[in-house]
Amino acid sequence: MHTPPFIRANRLKRLAEAEAHHRLAIALAVGLAALGLSLPFLKLSVSLIVTWDAFAISSLVLAWLGMLLTDPQARVREAHLQDSSRTAICFCVVLASLAGLLGAGVLLGAAKDLQGGEVLRHVALASLTIVSSWCLVHTMLALHYTHVFYCPCEGSSPDDAGVGLQFPEEEYPDYLDFAYFSFVIGMTFQVSDVQVTSRGMRRIVLLHGLLSFAFNTIILAFSINLAATLL
Repeated sequence: MHTPPFIRANRLKRLAEAEAHHRLAIALAVGLAALGLSLPFLKLSVSLIVTWDAFAISSLVLAWLGMLLTDPQARVREAHLQDSSRTAICFCVVLASLAGLLGAGVLLGAAKDLQGGEVLRHVALASLTIVSSWCLVHTMLALHYTHVFYCPCEGSSPDDAGVGLQFPEEEYPDYLDFAYFSFVIGMTFQVSDVQVTSRGMRRIVLLHGLLSFAFNTIILAFSINLAATLL
């Protein structure tokens, strides 16, 4: 049966407006489904990596739907009253991404003892894990920057919003502005044209820069390992 376009649009909008804990629940359900489907056919270690990839990719899709289809000011203000665990969810996902990277390392290590198509499948899965984990970290931190910017503290008033970051010629940045800020730190370990103007935000940026350095160092080590595996 053909679904009318307006119904599909409404479903997409509901997904885009889902709060952090709802997105987490959906992504966990997708990951558990991937575990159940892959476990009978794959080794446990490989199946767990597939589970993480399913979780990470579904989290990315849901996060970017919200970033592209919703207004950050209205969405964050509403979420501030409902979702007190947003910060905890953000950093749990970041830590889980580190675990995903370690899993990719184990996968690449196991690939050395394989031959032919098995090696390529392990390398492809490890590469997907690395890319999805890296993107998920900086996407989650972009959402966290948005939340802190528009809701700097518990009980804050609308006049308090906008403290901590100063975007050039942009008083009310959107999600893509925060994604730009987050991914620049992820790639360069520093800020660019966006000024950090509060102590609390500087602490988050410092932690983000340290995490980015650690992630990129691990990814460099994996790249060297990958080259050694394929040669």
